[in-house]
Amino acid sequence: MYPPGNSRRTIRLDLVRSMRPQIVQLGLADSKELDALDAALRPHLEDPRTVVMSGLLFLVWGGKPA
Repeated sequence: MYPPGNSRRTIRLDLVRSMRPQIVQLGLADSKELDALDAALRPHLEDPRTVVMSGLLFLVWGGKPA
């Protein structure tokens, strides 16, 4: 988990921000939509009540029937 103030809390938003030209070029979102999403999500991630964690990993076992 990433505590408040940790730069990893916004890593996904920062990735989208860095890929903005490609996202707009591909027509996945326009600049206005990306601005609105960024403006809504950054304060949410700054809220200390918001839990932010890295990708979850699962470990499983199984067997193949004979």
